[in-house]
Amino acid sequence: MKLIENEQILWESKNKQQLLTTHRLREMNKSFLGSSIKSIMLEELTYCELRTIRQFGFLRKAVLWFLLINGSIFLLNHYLFNAELIKWLFGEVHIGQDSVQMVFNVSILVAVIYCALFVFSIKKVFSFHANNRSIDFQLRWVDFEERESFISKVEEAKDKRGKR
Repeated sequence: MKLIENEQILWESKNKQQLLTTHRLREMNKSFLGSSIKSIMLEELTYCELRTIRQFGFLRKAVLWFLLINGSIFLLNHYLFNAELIKWLFGEVHIGQDSVQMVFNVSILVAVIYCALFVFSIKKVFSFHANNRSIDFQLRWVDFEERESFISKVEEAKDKRGKR
């Protein structure tokens, strides 16, 4: 990255993707399919927040799959296999107690996997807004004091830019 005249780096993330300078906030993402760069000048910065992002879809999937798997076994045993057409075609068919227990255990395992995905998807995100643009920094494994210190650094740098 090329620095602007009189610009100094105040903070840089360990992976060198997020950067705070005396003039701007910058995020650079490099990937196999392409790169992206977001930059907000500190003078334009209007709002910043530290928020938690949760993927509630994983919890919904845990409940949904548990109900679908166990509900289908219940419906099969109590309604479908008692239908006259099924009895006429296949005879007396029922899912045995051992099979029901195995299906129940599998449904519990699926629900636990989705709940674990939910827990691991929780992220702390710094969100910085300027006009209708925003930059979200996902700094993992940073304790609260370091997070608060980072926001304070950004506020201090913005304040110094405003006084010039």
